[in-house]
Parts: sequence; C-alpha cells; structure tokens
Amino acid sequence: MKAGARFTRALLVICSFIIVLSMSGCEALMEQEEIDPTKTIGKDVYSGFDNMDKEGSDDQILAAGGIVCDMAKVSNGEGNFKSFMDKVNEGTPCTIRIKQKIVGKDPYYRDLIFDGSKYRLVISTDPQQYDYTYDYLYDLSGRKNKNCRRSRIVFLSNTKDAGFEDIIGSIGVNDKEQKIDYQLVFRNQ
Repeated sequence: MKAGARFTRALLVICSFIIVLSMSGCEALMEQEEIDPTKTIGKDVYSGFDNMDKEGSDDQILAAGGIVCDMAKVSNGEGNFKSFMDKVNEGTPCTIRIKQKIVGKDPYYRDLIFDGSKYRLVISTDPQQYDYTYDYLYDLSGRKNKNCRRSRIVFLSNTKDAGFEDIIGSIGVNDKEQKIDYQLVFRNQ
C-alpha cells in the first residue's frame, strides 16, 4: 500500500472516530455554561414573554401596571410598584413587569411574580436560564456610611432578616462566604 493511501485511510478513520464520538453524546463533555439546577427544578418553563412586544414603549409598560428602570433606578411607575407592594402585603398573588434600560444596549424585561407566598423573578433575555425563586422581598432604606446620601434598595433574597447593610456590603464582593444571595430589583439614591 502506498504512503498516500495509508494517510488517506488514517485520516478517514480519525474523522469517522470523531463523528461517532459526537453522535454518541460525548459532546456533553465540551465546556458549556453551567445552569444551577435549583433554579429550574419543579418549574415549568416561563412563557410570559412569548407574545410580548419587545419594542413596547414605556407608556405600554406603565399602562399595564409595570415600571421602567434606567440602569438600576426607577424612572417611571413608582405608583405601580406601590400597588404591587400593597397586594403583596395583603397576600394577594400579583405580577409586575419591569422594563430595564441600559445605556447603549437594548432594554430587557423582568417579571416579578408573587404567588401568595414566594417570589419568582424571570428575565426575558433567557427565561429558561434566568428564572429565580426567593422567599423574601425587601424594600429598605439606609446609608452606606454617614457621608453618603440615603438610598433605597429593593431586592429579593432567601436570607431571612437581610438588612440594608448586608446587601450594600455584598455589592462587588466575590467571596461567596461573604456575599449574601440576592437579586436586585432596583435601587434609588
């Protein structure tokens, strides 16, 4: 057998081997973004964004009872958020849509759902991956230190009795032991 034919045969065998491995499920060994299974266990895939007008105006969001945030600050719809909190305090299931604007990027949406006992936050960029459940919704005010202005922070957490200082102290911390598990809804300074 000639050297060229052996090389072609070896190349064919290697290609066949790669194809067989990929078809047998070994592609699962390739590096992929890890999804925390506790986020989606027992939940149906959220479909609340399916029929939504992604180009919806701020006025449409506000008319539907939602709020609009520029960066992390509420720019419009504070009265709608107060109505949402009134229902939460009554124990009435309710939902509020948050249009999140970011400078230089397309807006995205977050649906905050209260089922009467727990809170679910789903983010429109990937509802299957960004679907969180929390036990507590906090609306707190405070100061980072005496030289700072008073600010308000609204967040979700599974930590009972989480305080303003706990969240402010967690911002920018990478050490999991020092960082409290929370999801920011908005922050006004």
